[in-house]
Amino acid sequence: MAEPRLRRTFVVAAIVVAAGWVGSACAETGAETLSPGPAPARLALTQRIGAADAGVQETGSSNVLTRKSASDAVLRSILLPGWGQRYSGHRVRGALFTAADAGIWLGLAYSYQAWQFGEDQYLAFSQEHASIAGAHTHDFYVDIGNYGDRDAFNAARRQQRDYANQYRGADNWWEWDSAANRLTFKDLRIQADRNKNRISYLIGALVLNRLVSAIDASRGMAKGTASSGTLSLEYNPEVNGPSLVWRGNLGRK
Repeated sequence: MAEPRLRRTFVVAAIVVAAGWVGSACAETGAETLSPGPAPARLALTQRIGAADAGVQETGSSNVLTRKSASDAVLRSILLPGWGQRYSGHRVRGALFTAADAGIWLGLAYSYQAWQFGEDQYLAFSQEHASIAGAHTHDFYVDIGNYGDRDAFNAARRQQRDYANQYRGADNWWEWDSAANRLTFKDLRIQADRNKNRISYLIGALVLNRLVSAIDASRGMAKGTASSGTLSLEYNPEVNGPSLVWRGNLGRK
């Protein structure tokens, strides 16, 4: 007599442990129907879902089914604009932010290459047509584009009583072979400077795109992650016992 009772006790305990384990595992994955519970009766265990960061909140209980959070969406959008939108289910807006970021990066790469190419071009042009030797500051190249030679520049400085900013020495000598080439050089230098300045604006655009994407992703989580439904413990004839059943939408709106 003792042995059959002991065997039944082990069987019941095994069923209870298995039901509890399967029930918790299915709750974490948002399964539609979970494993049978311990009692063959329909038990009302109804819950209303209405949270952004939690998928299920039980009435009178502290159990919480973890869902996607706004902080994760913000972090993703900071790393890659549009990632947070896709994370929260807004794929179209996410694609727009990502496309904008890709366009800015392409513009940044183009501007950098154009700046480097333009700078090399006007440096070589000045060496060929103005007898420039050695390396010089950016201000020097601005000045040589405005004056035909060093003597003309220094004369203008003396007229303005700006004696300290005159150029002296053989390394600071220049003399353009024609006024047309001087103007061509000036245009090349200005275009290179514009490409260089554009880099700063594009870097600012990268930062701004991430901030806007992060804010939009956070608001998208607040508006789009709330879902509703019920979780009930009902009798399941297929297993001849109770099962946890979810009725509703666990996905994004």
